[in-house]
Amino acid sequence: MINQSCLSERLPWKSLLIRAAALALSPALVAVAFAQGATENVSGVLSEVVVSASRLGEQSLQTIPMAISVIRADKVDDAGLGAVTDLLRLLPSVQMQSPSGGTNRIDMRGIVTTNVEVSNVQDRALVQIYLDDAPITLQSGNPNLQVYDLERVEILRGPQGTLYGAGSMAGTIRLITKPPNLTTLSADSRLLMSQTKHGGTNYAVRGTIDLPLKTDVLGARFAVFRGEDSGYIHNLTTGQDDINDAESTQGRAVLRWKAGDRLMVDVSATLAKLDRGARDWTLPILDRYAFTGVKRERVSDDFKLFNTTVTAALGSMQLISSSSYIDRAFEPVASLDYLTGKFLTGVTQESTSYFPNNLSRFTEELRLVSSNDAKIRWTGGLFFENFNRNLYQTTPTPGIDAILAGLFGIPGFNSAELYGTPTPDDIFYGTQFVDERQFAAFGELTIPLGAQFDLTAGVRYFDFRQKFDVLFTGVAGALDLNKPLTDSGIEKATGTNPRAVLAYRPSESLMIFAEAARGFRYGGVNQPVPPEFCAAALAAIGLTEAPTTFGPDSLWSYSLGEKAIVAGGRVTINTTAFWVDWRDVQNIAPIPCGYYFAINKGRVRSQGLEFESRVRFGDHLTLGVNASLTDAKAQGAIPEVQAVDGDRTPFFPKTIASVIADYAIPLQSGTLTFSSDYTYRSSSLNNFGAANPEARQIPSSKFLNASLSYETNRWSIGVFGTNLTNDRLVTAINTNHFAPFQPGDLFSLGRPRTFGVNARLSY
Repeated sequence: MINQSCLSERLPWKSLLIRAAALALSPALVAVAFAQGATENVSGVLSEVVVSASRLGEQSLQTIPMAISVIRADKVDDAGLGAVTDLLRLLPSVQMQSPSGGTNRIDMRGIVTTNVEVSNVQDRALVQIYLDDAPITLQSGNPNLQVYDLERVEILRGPQGTLYGAGSMAGTIRLITKPPNLTTLSADSRLLMSQTKHGGTNYAVRGTIDLPLKTDVLGARFAVFRGEDSGYIHNLTTGQDDINDAESTQGRAVLRWKAGDRLMVDVSATLAKLDRGARDWTLPILDRYAFTGVKRERVSDDFKLFNTTVTAALGSMQLISSSSYIDRAFEPVASLDYLTGKFLTGVTQESTSYFPNNLSRFTEELRLVSSNDAKIRWTGGLFFENFNRNLYQTTPTPGIDAILAGLFGIPGFNSAELYGTPTPDDIFYGTQFVDERQFAAFGELTIPLGAQFDLTAGVRYFDFRQKFDVLFTGVAGALDLNKPLTDSGIEKATGTNPRAVLAYRPSESLMIFAEAARGFRYGGVNQPVPPEFCAAALAAIGLTEAPTTFGPDSLWSYSLGEKAIVAGGRVTINTTAFWVDWRDVQNIAPIPCGYYFAINKGRVRSQGLEFESRVRFGDHLTLGVNASLTDAKAQGAIPEVQAVDGDRTPFFPKTIASVIADYAIPLQSGTLTFSSDYTYRSSSLNNFGAANPEARQIPSSKFLNASLSYETNRWSIGVFGTNLTNDRLVTAINTNHFAPFQPGDLFSLGRPRTFGVNARLSY
């Protein structure tokens, strides 16, 4: 007898089609029936949503055979939400980890195994973030840009290496800014004021101006932002309130030169400065919004992006060149009071770790694309990147040398003399220098197969090289006295990633598509683990030393989806079923001595359903429903991270559901609009391996926002509320490694209930 489960394992496409047909079509048909009945005899229709995700120019979202979500930045702005990361909360199959100020990572479709770790210079991005045509991703430290001067945000799910130079395994997020207006002088300003429960007053001021310097030829656009958010966490040790407050200043300038209809040049600069409390961590065992630490933790971030984009018309084709340079310096400051107590001194004492990061990234992406209305459409491109990151870490601990003198029996013990740390009384000093270069050639071709079918085929070739140098010293990092731990290595990778899409359009209002794509992520060089300091911890997992390097991982992603416009344009229904096979997964193996290393172990399978719908009721009310079911699990045991067969991937909720409502009432001289949204996210784990003694359940969350605004062409005023139910939003949990010196697990909490007002004035 042939075992059906074995047959499905050999033929993953069969399992995919069965699951996708069942998941994708049934809710779509139910929703169509409901929407048609609910909207009978009404006249309002939904406005068209335009995107440029295909890189072939602007197209209707409903015509692109790809799982894409779009968010209008102004809608989130009206609701009093500021950061780019706030935009993602309403989306299906998207999750953000942000346990500390200025540090975050974005995950899609359950493709995640690790948490945020700012000191991991090898933390490879699974989701790429673009600001226009410039890649700005830094996996565990994506820049915390505010929603100012954005036109829209496009979220593309699945591997994107055949369309985007930087490539991605799980998806791509595009932040699309507003271009300069070459004909009309205009300005816009906005003020937001709010009050946070358990915190204080928040404010944000934003302004933009368009300056046509020569009509239809030359113009400039300037945007500025300044904001302060009060903290809501209190340090019981120092007595300081609001230790996770934030100050942000950002600016953007764009100069556009349009030489007739054949050439356009955009030169832009984006600058951002952030200073805020480094952690949103609390110790609930002591108090809901309390933390204890001898030193106040902060993070500073200085981000600069310069870009030149040239678009030239060559007959029916377009040539686009995007040259970008990023210069970024950010420095988290973390308290390690409990670390010294557990491993060195036996008492809690001041010990502060500084992590200054200096980054530079140059990218060049060159694309040649056909016209969007050509019978055979295509795009081809070349991509080059040179990335450098220098991470320094130093941990001054006042009085530690005197303590170590007694422990080691060395009178006059001096860390600077015996270990080479920058100063005495320093338990750890380290440098990690990374130099990466990658080259890629990519492209896609779309061919019509008759009147109703299109076939898209694409491929990406890549060549990657990384050089890594590290030095660790100090009592917590060196091999021995006057013996710093040093290491260096080179990691290389080349290969190809294909993608294919078949689209079927039985009518102008319905499209069905099937997609298969391969994603790939580079390997790297592990930071060394000091054998003396971590000997017992390594022995506990059966090792005498940590591996020097780790290799690449890859996945195949399969999707089956539909996009429908029904009820005379009053309803859109987009549904996608996905199935992902992820192999040689890059896992982080933590060691209970403060170190970790990456290994290629295990296989993960993620399958699920994404649903997005908008319904227009009459001329005033629009409802949106977004939802996803994600089942991402280990296929087989992964002993190195204490995961067994069937364990869910961490940090990703199985269920995400959002309901969005907008009710607009036209008045004689303006519009009164009420908006509200509600999001539910189910629970997840903070660790890969439910049986792991360090595993904790991150509870489910409910988030309710609402706003009321009155708007004219020249001005608007409104009120808003976020987290109206004042739910305790647990975004991350760190287990207690430092008992009995630390009182319980650390919980990262989102912002409590906040009420505010906003006003806009246009000129």
